[in-house]
Amino acid sequence: MFDDAVQTHKWDYLIGSIHHIDQMDDGSPWNIDGDLETFRKGLHQIFNDDIVACTKKFFHYTNDMIDLGGFNMIGHFDKIHLNGRFFEGFDYNNTWYKNLIKETLELIKEKGIIVEINTKSFINKSITFPHIGIWPDLLKMGIQVTVNSDCHYPDLITSGFDYVYKALKDIGFKSTVKIKNGKWTEDPIIC
Repeated sequence: MFDDAVQTHKWDYLIGSIHHIDQMDDGSPWNIDGDLETFRKGLHQIFNDDIVACTKKFFHYTNDMIDLGGFNMIGHFDKIHLNGRFFEGFDYNNTWYKNLIKETLELIKEKGIIVEINTKSFINKSITFPHIGIWPDLLKMGIQVTVNSDCHYPDLITSGFDYVYKALKDIGFKSTVKIKNGKWTEDPIIC
């Protein structure tokens, strides 16, 4: 499952997320959330340019990770759309894609995992993970959410938060969750 360091340390929380699927021709892991050219190269080498097969593999690994468990929160479970959206055949509204999202959300709900609303790409690309179109399903299914920038730069630590909190409230969310005194607690949305 996890190595000893993960199992024996007392963490505030753990986030599960998928960044790599399969290997490039040179044996290096293929990073699906890097730059578009790296994505294009991996899609060609590994999946013969088939974005549907690639997306299904990404969600297969995501669902395997959810089944494995050991974490409190899932990060950017639909990150494949960062680059996938630029390829013919990828569409948020396709039945095959909606079915993948539905299956993953059902697993998240079953396991009681918190969904991170990730704002890292909001400033540069005007997108969040999960995609805003998925948020109503999170609400309907009673899946708890937290807002996080997944930021690597201090000046962008709250980037996109105002937009996300307002959008969550407009959709009908009354609260998000956060760690307080070592426990996940409801945090009312005030905006």
